[in-house]
Amino acid sequence: MRSSFHTVGKRALPVLLSACLVGSAAAEIDYTKPGIRRLKTHYVAERDKQETTHFEELKTLAGGQLKHYEEMLTKQKRTGNITRMAVARGGIRIFEDCLEQLEKDKDFKLPERVRRELQRTTMDVARRKQKLDADHALALAVLRRTYYARFLDLCREQGADTSD
Repeated sequence: MRSSFHTVGKRALPVLLSACLVGSAAAEIDYTKPGIRRLKTHYVAERDKQETTHFEELKTLAGGQLKHYEEMLTKQKRTGNITRMAVARGGIRIFEDCLEQLEKDKDFKLPERVRRELQRTTMDVARRKQKLDADHALALAVLRRTYYARFLDLCREQGADTSD
C-alpha cells in the first residue's frame, strides 16, 4: 500500500507544484510594466509639486513678516523710537531664523518665548502656518488615495489579487 501511495504522490506532486506556481505568478505584480512605471512617475511628480508649493507658501509667509519688520525698523530709525526699533529687530531675528530653518529642514518652528509686542504676530503666523500644513496634509492624502486606486486598477489588469 505504501508503494502505490508513494507512486500516486509522485504523479500528483508536479500537478500540485504547477498549480501553486500558476497561483503565485498570478498574485505577483510586475512593477516593470509601463503603466505602473508611468503611474509612479506621475505620482512622484505630483507629490513633488505639492511639496514645492507648500515650501513656497511657508517661505512667503515668513518672508512677508520679515519684510514687514525690516520696513518697521527703517521707519523707527527715522523717528528715533528705541522701543519700536527693539521690537522690529526681534521680529527680524525671529523670521530670519524661520527662513533659515525652512531652507534647512523644509519647515520652521516659531520660538515659544517672544517679546510681548510680538506675541500677537507670532500667534497669527502660527495659525496661518497650521492651516497651510493642514491643507498640505489633506492634499497629499487625496493624492495618495487617487493614485492608489489607479495602482490597484493596474494590478487587477495584470491579474493580481488585490483583495488585501
